[in-house]
Amino acid sequence: MVAKTTKCRRVRQAAKYEQDKLAVKPSTSKRSSYSIKQKKQVVAYAKSNGRNEAARHFQLNSSMVGH
Repeated sequence: MVAKTTKCRRVRQAAKYEQDKLAVKPSTSKRSSYSIKQKKQVVAYAKSNGRNEAARHFQLNSSMVGH
């Protein structure tokens, strides 16, 4: 049988772990904005070379390049 103080300690540790897991961490990446000209370039490239290739070429996440 586990001593009562050991149980309490384990409960506190678990609660602290859950709080640490839920803590909001600051973002390390900066949000970028793109001009209409840049967007048109990406779209044109994507139409001729494919979405994933356009993402690699312009160093973007593939989810940022539309269908």
